[in-house]
Amino acid sequence: MCLRKKSTNNVEQMIEYLRTFMIEYLVRHPDDGGDVLPIFTMMKKNLMQYPERKMAKEMRKKNLTLEETVLNILQNHALMAIVPQSVDAFMLGDNDAAHTLYDEINDIKLQKKYIGRAQYEANKEIGNRACLIPPGGRWL
Repeated sequence: MCLRKKSTNNVEQMIEYLRTFMIEYLVRHPDDGGDVLPIFTMMKKNLMQYPERKMAKEMRKKNLTLEETVLNILQNHALMAIVPQSVDAFMLGDNDAAHTLYDEINDIKLQKKYIGRAQYEANKEIGNRACLIPPGGRWL
């Protein structure tokens, strides 16, 4: 095993946190692996292409921790990957793996007090709406 020097680069630290989060998530949800690995891979690719200085500046401006930044970006990627389904399938609890990831990140953000209860409920609603195919095929 090769030991790597601890990085001071925000983007590299984010990728390392993402890797750790991914492993922990897949241990908890092993059946979701095939569906969520592309989400993690896309986020890692996007992080690698993001300029370090710009990332640091945005984190300072928004007063975000490294973990909070990764969770926000990952939650946005999960939201974009949610596959809409019928109301019946949703009510039966047949959730999309991306929706499960989205909800779990939302729970983590509430537990760590990155968001309040009102924002938690709003995020829940956004995730649920993304899951549903509305009657007529589109939201008004």
